Formats: sequence, structure tokens, C-alpha cells
Amino acid sequence: MSKPESDLHGRKFGRLSVVGLSHVADMPYWRCLCECGRACTVGASSLIRRSRSTKSCGCLSVRNPKGNFGARTIEEALRGLFKVSDSGCWEWRGFVALHGYGTASLLGRKCYVHRLSYMLHVGPIPDGLVIDHTCRNKVCGNPAHLEAVTPAENNRRALADKTHCIHGHEYTLENTYLWNGRNRRCRACARERGRRSREESPACQRLERLIGHRKPA
Repeated sequence: MSKPESDLHGRKFGRLSVVGLSHVADMPYWRCLCECGRACTVGASSLIRRSRSTKSCGCLSVRNPKGNFGARTIEEALRGLFKVSDSGCWEWRGFVALHGYGTASLLGRKCYVHRLSYMLHVGPIPDGLVIDHTCRNKVCGNPAHLEAVTPAENNRRALADKTHCIHGHEYTLENTYLWNGRNRRCRACARERGRRSREESPACQRLERLIGHRKPA
């Protein structure tokens, strides 16, 4: 078994207190006790390196946009990453996923910021419910703007807010159909897609060439 280069027993690193020596795959690791009460095993280099050293068992692992882990609590870390808008929204200034929702890394796992804010300020999310933004702002984390609803209600509200398709066609009764029995689709866009598909098909292109060859001079 390898021996540690230095004795870290009894020393404190951030929220971690070193309580003993352990070995993982014949390599020396230190058993640590975090201030939150959880125990963990950490390599010596992760504790003593000057930058990005391990400071907790993971209870502080909410990243800010620069990737640091300096916050003392999750609540404080989140509070520093929100900007309050004129409408009262807590707008997330960290990473925003492609679908428009803010995300953060917590205990090594990615989570939605609005769900995390609801759990911190309101309570656990009931089974079978999702969190809806009553302000319709996807990057908002204000618990006063968050409501636990059923997925069906969440979809109904989203559809009610969307009156036009991405190409500007209004979702009227005549211009709307359901795809898969639940997803709203635009008839005008469907007709345009069909027209382009027919024009770009090999059979249609061969027919056009044939007609073009037979045009009178």
C-alpha cells in the first residue's frame, strides 16, 4: 500500500475535518467529516491543491457561471445568481439549457433551477405534479411565480399562451389539427411542407425534366 506524502489527520479544509486515513485501490485517501454531518473519502491532492480544492462533501456544489464553489449554503449560492427584474421575476444568470430553463449542478447532478427554488422555499414537489411558471418566464426562480400543477394543466396553460405558430399563422379552429391526439399543429405549415416535399421528390423532378424536354420550340 502507498503511504500518504503528509499527515493531514486533524486538519480542516473548508467544511471538512480530516478524521482518519483510508485506502482505495491501494491508494491513500482521507476520511473526512463535513459540517453538514455527512462523511466522505477524499484524496489528499484534492484537499491541499491551491485552486478548485474540495471544500465539502458536495453540499456546496451549486456552480456559479464561472464554475467556482465558494458559497456557504445552497440558498446563498442561488440568491447570488438571480437578478430581480421590474416584473418581480428572479431571472437566472447561470447556465440556460436549449429549452430555455435555467440549470445548476447540485451534488454532482444537473437540476432545474425553478424546481430547486420551489423545494427550498415552498417544500417538496408532490408526486405526479410539475412546476409551472405563472409569469411565463422560464428563467424565473421566484417561488411566488411557481405553482405545482398536473402535467395536463401545464400543457393546457402553455397552449393557451401560444396563439400563433413559429411562422406567424394564427391557431384558429380551421387552421389547427391535433398530432398524436394531443400536440397542436398548423395546417398552413403542413400544406407548405407537403408542397416542398412533392417538389423535391425524385419522381417530381424526373417528371419536370420530361415535360421540359417536350416543350415546343
